[in-house]
Amino acid sequence: MLGSVAGRSMNVAVVGAGRMGAQIGCEYALGGHEVVLVARDHRAALERAEAGLALLREHRIARTAAVKAVRERLATTSNARSLEGCDLVVESLPDDLELKTEVLGPVAERNPEAIVRPTRRR
Repeated sequence: MLGSVAGRSMNVAVVGAGRMGAQIGCEYALGGHEVVLVARDHRAALERAEAGLALLREHRIARTAAVKAVRERLATTSNARSLEGCDLVVESLPDDLELKTEVLGPVAERNPEAIVRPTRRR
């Protein structure tokens, strides 16, 4: 995971908050970063994140207080075009070049200084 930017927490967007993207977002939030999960159905993204947080507690990877703090650092949206002020954009979309171009193009335009990090699926 990337560290902080100039000693502060990062504003992270995870575009494509399916099962993998939601968990990635939880990990960044657990690391102290503000996270926005972007998915077509933002309520489903929140449910996936909650399932990931439940596993952290169930397997004693994180304490209850840490999980509560993660919830406070997580937000969801279905509008990727509204993202601004991101330090890091994690792409977790299906392997479809047209979809990635359509979704990430506006995000990159509104966040020119952000690092865009793709995920790899195999």
